[in-house]
Amino acid sequence: MANLLKQFLTVLVTIVIFGTYNNVYAADKGTITIEPSLVDVTLEAASSEANIVFTLTNNGDKQITLEIFPLDFKQKDELGRIALLQENAGSYSYSLSSFLQFDTNTLELLPGEKKRVTATALNRMDLSPGGHYAAVIARLVPEGKETAISPAVSSLVLLRKTGGERFSLFLKDVEWPKGSISFTYKRYIRMLFQNEGNIHLVPYGRVEIKDMFGRLLYKGVINSPSDKIFPESRRYISVEMKKIAESLPFSFNTFTIRGNDSLKEVTFQYDTSFVYISPTLLFLIIGIPALFVVVRLRRKKQ
Repeated sequence: MANLLKQFLTVLVTIVIFGTYNNVYAADKGTITIEPSLVDVTLEAASSEANIVFTLTNNGDKQITLEIFPLDFKQKDELGRIALLQENAGSYSYSLSSFLQFDTNTLELLPGEKKRVTATALNRMDLSPGGHYAAVIARLVPEGKETAISPAVSSLVLLRKTGGERFSLFLKDVEWPKGSISFTYKRYIRMLFQNEGNIHLVPYGRVEIKDMFGRLLYKGVINSPSDKIFPESRRYISVEMKKIAESLPFSFNTFTIRGNDSLKEVTFQYDTSFVYISPTLLFLIIGIPALFVVVRLRRKKQ
């Protein structure tokens, strides 16, 4: 029963905290806030530790007590959603929770009061180079009668330990164009990236469509800092394509993607070509002759 309750609590906190990437107590919006909501930390191999400072604010009209603790998380699916892991997830190779120490694990806040909490990431021998991930959670301690579920806010900590990172990012698939002929230009193009390294990366780059005369018809930019791809994970990223010039009704086009990761350690590219035929031209080529044949057949029958 205790394990079941613990799993239910973990799932609920995951939904509340990570389902919307919101750092505000959802049940009473604005009651508790934590800043920053995401921290990207670099821990040099020669350093003994790295300090991370969080600011917690009580925006309510009552005094509150918070308990502060870490939980590991990982990327859950190809949409980039993340999931909290159970406490003491020792088998998770990118765990960070056991390497974090806090200057306090409980915090009392008066109405309108702000206080800082410092988390120290310890560079122990068993902290491997690469990425490590944990959420710092501040959970409201209920007054009086114990309750199984308490509101909480969180901040995501993404730690990179230098001295042995493996950088590997490439394009696994591009959803368009498919085949050698296309009758339309997509407004959004979705790409599947794969990270086979041991550190989180963010892809940056440019998507271009040019016609047979070298004219730039469409372009898109891959540059969202929130599109993180965690180690040993895949993620779909969509790019909006903006029209630069009108396409010819018939054109032999080239489609290219060029980019690099946020740390400029690896590059990726994708090249293909396709024939574009506008729907109007397609109708002129097929529709009018077909209509002519139908008319002639009717006349013969008459």
